[in-house]
Amino acid sequence: MHPNESITSKKGQALSDVYVQKKGGSILIRDNRTRPIVYLIAFALLGSLLFAGLGSPPVYMLDEARNAQCAREMMQNRTLIVPTFNGKLRTDKPPLHYYFMMLAYKLFGVSSFSARFFSAVFGLLTLIVVSLFTSKYLGSQTALLTTMILGSSTHFLFEFRLAVPDSYFIFFTLSSLFSGFIYLKDNKKRFLYAAAFFAGIGSLAKGPVAIVLPVIVLLIFVAYNKKWKAVFNWHILGAFCLLLAVVLPWYISVHYATNGEWTKRFFLDHNLERYSTVLEGHGGFVLLPLLMCIVGLLPFSTFFVEAFRQRKVVFRNDATLFALTTFLVIVVFFSLSATKLPNYAIPAYPFAAIVIGSYLSKALNGRITLPKYPLLIPGVIFCIIPIGVYFLLKHEAQTQEITRFTWLLTIPAAMFLFLLVVMKRLPVTTRLYGVASICLVFNVFVFLIVYPKAFHNNPVSNTLPIVKNASTVVAYRHSNAGYNFYLDKPIRRLDAQEIDSLCKTEPGTVVITTAELLQELNQLSLRTIAIEHDNFERRETVLLSR
Repeated sequence: MHPNESITSKKGQALSDVYVQKKGGSILIRDNRTRPIVYLIAFALLGSLLFAGLGSPPVYMLDEARNAQCAREMMQNRTLIVPTFNGKLRTDKPPLHYYFMMLAYKLFGVSSFSARFFSAVFGLLTLIVVSLFTSKYLGSQTALLTTMILGSSTHFLFEFRLAVPDSYFIFFTLSSLFSGFIYLKDNKKRFLYAAAFFAGIGSLAKGPVAIVLPVIVLLIFVAYNKKWKAVFNWHILGAFCLLLAVVLPWYISVHYATNGEWTKRFFLDHNLERYSTVLEGHGGFVLLPLLMCIVGLLPFSTFFVEAFRQRKVVFRNDATLFALTTFLVIVVFFSLSATKLPNYAIPAYPFAAIVIGSYLSKALNGRITLPKYPLLIPGVIFCIIPIGVYFLLKHEAQTQEITRFTWLLTIPAAMFLFLLVVMKRLPVTTRLYGVASICLVFNVFVFLIVYPKAFHNNPVSNTLPIVKNASTVVAYRHSNAGYNFYLDKPIRRLDAQEIDSLCKTEPGTVVITTAELLQELNQLSLRTIAIEHDNFERRETVLLSR
């Protein structure tokens, strides 16, 4: 056995917690197994980040408001089949996240906290599953580092604090991929069925992409390792039948319940058209998903290049190669999509974290020399963030009053600068966990103070007393979905003639629209009773009445 080489089990899985090293003329065996108490502390901290202040930000963002209200309407209509928003069929996503929101509404009542509760639950479960998989195949030290990398990512944690389907999609897609790997690696048949089951559940969160991605990745792994026997056997047929048993009941039910309307609009408009054309202005250059991975996984994404440079050492394990393959497949898949959103790349984050965690584990054990520049880059970024956030909040009419809170973000920046100054004197372990601790402080300020306050003052909250006191509320062409959630009733969209007739018969009617549409209503002699700038958008919400 060569110096610095990890011991390998009979089954070929790396036990990277144990290293053989030469010191002088003797051979030392290093045991790097992480104590369970360390995991408990790590998950307690990350769980606190996910759940603390979960209900503080109002339900204002478009997707959150529509998802939260759709779940409430399904609960009120006592249906598990047909999703509706504002009383009309909603075809954006399958129903899994609605089910969990409905359950939370039953448990805690309807609120912003309830709408986001199970997103945070699945965020914590995702971190645990990633840690368990990494610990099994790459050792507990790498697992802890991987958890630390994901737990330091503001974007990753932020996504699991929103009332959106991505939380569920990420968890079940990860579980399907990990289960498929275990089946192919250890030939455990039950994990093949688990992979099919998780992929099926994932398709109820976000559609066929939850099946397509695991299939592509696992077929590449089969071809690379020439494990064709694992594909051509009767268990594949059994797994496929299980997949269909999970997927088809709801999709068939909603197809017949809506006379095919949901099926047509979801698969054609929200899948094929979204992938082939730019929708709602959400385009971008081809490398946007890769850029989002680099930005979203800061500060530790800066080590990814070094992991490639040390690929002969880092990618000697099948699990690390599998993580790299999955990362590349997800990035390429969404790079080819015409419509691109920042959250599209998030399913790739855990796999990038595994690669980086494996690299850092090798560095901690002396097998790789850790360069200094990967920590200098995020140090500069941490110093720029308070300035950028200050001017961003200052520019927005609704957030100018909270610019004073941006000084809080200078605290982690100062901590990072101090770490860089004393870095030479610190061991590598202290440097890495020091960065993670700084990120913890940063995320506490962002999630509990800056972000909630940035959206606390918004058009919906500011005009809600007016709208609630109105005898009738309607909309002209546009209405913020947050009104539906807080009013808990449909807001009819009427044309100009219908609004004119309604206002004559019901003088207390309030009309919701936007500033750019006011000219189309000039002939109705309505007066403006409120005008509010929409947070971080060009649009202005306007309330009219006669």
